[in-house]
Amino acid sequence: MYSSRSFSLFVSSLVGLLALSCASSSSAVRSSDPSQDPPIRVTLIDYAQGQEFELVNPAHTDPVEYYSAMRNEASRKIVATEVMEALVEFLEDQGFNDYGQVGKVPPVGNLSTVIEVEGPGGRAWWGIGRQTSAKERKRMRDSALNFLALYNEVTSYQRIENEQGSGYFQKSPSP
Repeated sequence: MYSSRSFSLFVSSLVGLLALSCASSSSAVRSSDPSQDPPIRVTLIDYAQGQEFELVNPAHTDPVEYYSAMRNEASRKIVATEVMEALVEFLEDQGFNDYGQVGKVPPVGNLSTVIEVEGPGGRAWWGIGRQTSAKERKRMRDSALNFLALYNEVTSYQRIENEQGSGYFQKSPSP
């Protein structure tokens, strides 16, 4: 059964770590040189809803450059390396290494939900579909919910292209 206590504890720990890393200098949190951190990217793909969410660390994507440029979508968010490492460790505890496969995520096929991790060791992905066991489905659901909880806690000020301009916000609600 899904444990809301472990879910809350995980999110609280990551949010605390995120706050600590933002409030402190990098050297106070990590003993190594931050420029030496490995690039890490974790992506959650929900094929059923047509959505993709991505978390990366600053070694993967420079925050100043990324958030300064105009984009056509805002699905990527940048978090501290410590938070990314904790997320990857959580995914491993959920069975990522047991259920996952090395390489790039294949096209949609029979998959409904996929988590992909790209790090110093390369790419690996874990996906579920119709033939997935109940145990693996539960672990993926817990992993996806925790990923999304962390994703939603991360503030991101991405400029996106909007052809409607300010009119987007001035539309009157439908009756």
